[in-house]
Amino acid sequence: SNIGKEIVGTVEVIKTAFPDITDKSKKFVAVQIKFKEKLKRPISLEIIKKTKEIQHLPLIKQSRLSVMPIDTFVNDAAARMEVVDEPETILPVMEEVQSQVSAMGGPNPMLPIERFSFYDRAKQAYAVIQTGERRFYGCFAFRKGVIGPDEE
Repeated sequence: SNIGKEIVGTVEVIKTAFPDITDKSKKFVAVQIKFKEKLKRPISLEIIKKTKEIQHLPLIKQSRLSVMPIDTFVNDAAARMEVVDEPETILPVMEEVQSQVSAMGGPNPMLPIERFSFYDRAKQAYAVIQTGERRFYGCFAFRKGVIGPDEE
């Protein structure tokens, strides 16, 4: 679920990645999970980010781009949906994502794509990640890069 940004319980993966039978394009995979335990109190994203013991984890530090970096060898590795009838407009949500993309060595500016062309590109995507972002035009397309070895 995408409602709330908190951990409410624990699960166990009982079947690893397998084709998602609800996906007619056959591009997506699913995992099967089993409920383990409901937490007495939910743990909010804010508390998670403030927990010193896990602050070093890439997922906590920089969200998804640090776990799945974008391809830095192509010019269309990061794209944003254009604002309808205002293709040059850059909204705050776009600025925030651009700053993360730039920090990861991605293109600056991101490739702007007209709304319906963006939808067509999304239909061809290997994976679609839905987040809790509720602002208009918080739609982005990324081309996955390679996760390099740990630096010594």
